[in-house]
Amino acid sequence: MFFFSRVKAKSKRFVFAALVLVLMTAFLGGCNNEPEDGDIYGKWNGQYGDSYIIGETDFEYVSDYGFGYSGTIKQATVFSDDSSGVFIIEYTEPPTYMGYNGNDFTAVYYRNLTSKSVQIANVINILNYNCVDTETEEEAINAFAFENIDDYVSWDLVDPYTR
Repeated sequence: MFFFSRVKAKSKRFVFAALVLVLMTAFLGGCNNEPEDGDIYGKWNGQYGDSYIIGETDFEYVSDYGFGYSGTIKQATVFSDDSSGVFIIEYTEPPTYMGYNGNDFTAVYYRNLTSKSVQIANVINILNYNCVDTETEEEAINAFAFENIDDYVSWDLVDPYTR
């Protein structure tokens, strides 16, 4: 108190404002703007110029090589480990790469989700690497269930995507 009793009123306001600024900086600087583990939504960038952009209802895959697709998420299932799941997608813009069968529904699996990385894989025919899609949402839900992952994804070939 002795310090403040000897300081003029104008200086007291300055010291008080500086103290508030320091406290606010310390408080706000401690905030974490990173997504929490388990937050699959947002943009995920691959190391080969491709990206997945996942919204609450919209899904998009884009590539620097000019191919991709977009769609509406019809069902999002999180598997029991909370770090993997599957999106059932109805195309709004069908794939622009080989192997598209002309059907309306596909799926994308993900696993090893953290706040900074995830493995994401389009469903493919593992024998010829063509797209796999179905005519109906019900067919997609049944075909791309958890127990069928190994029919459509070779995880050892899937590099992680990062934010």
